[in-house]
Amino acid sequence: MSVQKYYKKTKYSYKKIPSYRGSIQLNACSNLACSNYGIEATNPLISDHPNKDPYLKTLDEYYELSHQKKDNQLVLTCKNCRKSTIVFNNKSIEEEYLGISGYYEELSDTVSCKNIECHNYGICALKEPEEYGRNGKNESGNQKYKCKRCGKTCTHAKKKVGHSRQVKHRYNVDIFMQLVNKVPLRRILELNKIGASVLYNRIDFFYRQCRKFARAKNKHIAKQNLGHLRLSSDRQYYITNWRKSGDKRNVMLYNLSTTDEVSSYVFLSSLNFDPEAVVKDINQLAFANGDLDLPIAWRRLAKYRLDDNGSDEALDPTTTPHKNGKKVKGMQVLESYTMAAHFVYLKQLLSKTDTLTLYNDKEGSIANIIKNIFKNRILDDSLEAFIVGINKNKKTQSRNKKESLSEHASREFKAFKVDNPNLFDFVAKSEFFKHNWDNTITTNHTKWHAHPTPSAEEPDKVINWITERDNKDVVEITPLMVMATLNATDRFFLSLRRRITFFERSISSASGIKSVGSKWSGYAAYNPAVLVKLLEIFRVYYNFVLTGKDKKTPAQRLGITKKAYTVRDILYYK
Repeated sequence: MSVQKYYKKTKYSYKKIPSYRGSIQLNACSNLACSNYGIEATNPLISDHPNKDPYLKTLDEYYELSHQKKDNQLVLTCKNCRKSTIVFNNKSIEEEYLGISGYYEELSDTVSCKNIECHNYGICALKEPEEYGRNGKNESGNQKYKCKRCGKTCTHAKKKVGHSRQVKHRYNVDIFMQLVNKVPLRRILELNKIGASVLYNRIDFFYRQCRKFARAKNKHIAKQNLGHLRLSSDRQYYITNWRKSGDKRNVMLYNLSTTDEVSSYVFLSSLNFDPEAVVKDINQLAFANGDLDLPIAWRRLAKYRLDDNGSDEALDPTTTPHKNGKKVKGMQVLESYTMAAHFVYLKQLLSKTDTLTLYNDKEGSIANIIKNIFKNRILDDSLEAFIVGINKNKKTQSRNKKESLSEHASREFKAFKVDNPNLFDFVAKSEFFKHNWDNTITTNHTKWHAHPTPSAEEPDKVINWITERDNKDVVEITPLMVMATLNATDRFFLSLRRRITFFERSISSASGIKSVGSKWSGYAAYNPAVLVKLLEIFRVYYNFVLTGKDKKTPAQRLGITKKAYTVRDILYYK
């Protein structure tokens, strides 16, 4: 289904606070100490403000709406606590969530009406046969069905083996292993004596199989109670080369990944790029809808990075030509929308799990997003969330220097331990947090607690309890703060950089310089869609095939599988 067809008849009013009948709602106060926390902002009651700014409106007794011209964002301000948050288009977040979760891929494989305006859209003809009538068979002998509501037809195609049309498919396992072991694409062509089109077709096939395999496992996870999970979420950026002769600007993409700290299982890896969006179609729709004249939250295409809200690192979709007569696919998605959709899917995926602890890197509006998405879990005390801040400048220093800094930062805790010799190490760290609870580092009204023993990998580690509330006893929180870390996600990122060429740092960025502008990198990909595919391929390989020192995969440690799978199991999964 094309993006143009999906958006064509979407009935949605954008000249109001973005809201809809779904379960996603990010337009509310995110201050847990405020009586307005979680109360949805409603549409404006007073259309104009005395200052004659058409965007500054009084919504109701709870909020005010204003326009941030610099970023073209709408800002929601709580009248009670005066905290401000960016207004999101909830419908666009849902669309991004459906893409991340694989909903559209499953829909394309479903025998159902494909008319988006029809009541039977997405309803399977095999599960609800009363909505369809048999309509003969096609030339291949596949059963055709006719929708009784709109008259459109759909076909129940016979299941085919994924590699049925592949020549020499026996080399698939070798090509897969070469991809995840940092063999450059040109060397793969030489080793297997194949052409570039064959290799890219194989990558597409691997990606589809990994997505099917992962969706099946995610359905299993969504039904399980995994007890208590400590999850870390971090972000990594990748530089891609320019894609056309007319625009030689690099594109910076961001990957947000969430990993279980105990098992190292990577639940999600989300790249802010939509490989299926047709650039010309999106531009035509944006122009026809007048999106470029509206704040981002009021746009029908709110999630896409259009030419007015990008920078030198953004794609320029308005000037992207057709390649060889074919439509150019792929557009950047605003990072905040991918981040929100990421946590919406994580919430749905772990809905049966008893309790969650989230450790997050300090990134943009992540705290507000988490507090609004996980509102119900926070109120019933089944989730705690923290921001873990580290000094990234010190991470590039030598190992000896970092260990020396770690020893120096732990000297106060060592003195505390001498005064309390009967306490075990973990209990002593918890007590140290309680002892220094009021001795915090405050920046921009945010309280940071220094970790008593920061490791060499996480220098100057500080922690902010973003779900802090008065009815929660500090005694329950300090053990979680002792265990606060982003190590599991960092290990995944390191493996990703070391095992796949396209994710390796460029020479300039490895030296501490972000190569954004018009620099070309030998490691970088020309087509960002390849990064989306390789990221998912490696995530599945990392979770289900790659074993650690204990001879177990992350999926085995998490308890969702009983064996380590092979590459062949994934490639020929039905």
